[in-house]
Amino acid sequence: MTSRLTLVLIAVLGLAPASANWAAKAAAADKPKTDKPDDAGSKSDARLKELQGRFKQRYEKIKALKSQGVVGETFEGYVDFVTDKKPADAATLVEDENKDRKELYTLIAEKENTTADLVGKRNAKRNFTKAASGEYLKGEDGKWTKKA
Repeated sequence: MTSRLTLVLIAVLGLAPASANWAAKAAAADKPKTDKPDDAGSKSDARLKELQGRFKQRYEKIKALKSQGVVGETFEGYVDFVTDKKPADAATLVEDENKDRKELYTLIAEKENTTADLVGKRNAKRNFTKAASGEYLKGEDGKWTKKA
C-alpha cells in the first residue's frame, strides 16, 4: 500500500517522467476489484489530474524559492516560509500549493483508508529525502535546518 501511495504522489506531483504512464497503470493494477460502479473514483481521478496540472505549473517557481532559501518543506508535508519575510508574489504561490497539497492528501487518504495528516507526513519524509543540498527543512521541533 505504501508503494502505491508513493507512486500516486509521484504521479500527481508531476515528478514522474513525462513519457511514462506507469503510475496510473500501477495504481490501476493495485486497485481492488469490486462490483460497485466507480463514479466516486472517476471523479477523484479527474480531480487528481487537475491537481497534477496545477502542481506542474507551480513546480519551477516553488523549486526556485527553495533554492533561494525563501521556503522549505515542513514535516507535515507542506511548504512554508523560512523567515518572516514573505515576498508578495510568493505568498499566494505558497498558499495555493499548500491548499492543493491538502486536497491531494485528503483524496489519497480516502482511497487508502487513512488520514490526510498521515499522508502528508509520509510525503514529507519523501520530500526531505529528495531535498537538494542547501534547501531548508522544518522538523517536528519547529526548527529549520539547512540540508547539507
